[in-house]
Amino acid sequence: MKQPTENCPLCQQLNACAVTSGGDINDCWCNKQPYLTKEGLTKVLTEEMLAALDGKACICESCLNSIKAELAVEHALYKQVD
Repeated sequence: MKQPTENCPLCQQLNACAVTSGGDINDCWCNKQPYLTKEGLTKVLTEEMLAALDGKACICESCLNSIKAELAVEHALYKQVD
């Protein structure tokens, strides 16, 4: 089944993308967020989740915040080990 581009590929909730609703990228919530690297994503997402990120739909702000929180925890754990 093809997923609509308005839905987050990770949680299937609406991603609130301004572009898919006819707006400009400068108006999108994601334009004000730091981008995650592929390396960062591979640290916290499963292979299945990574496969869902096919570039056809944006993730939602909630999923982005969850990923950033997981990366922050991982970073803190590495700092404690050093």
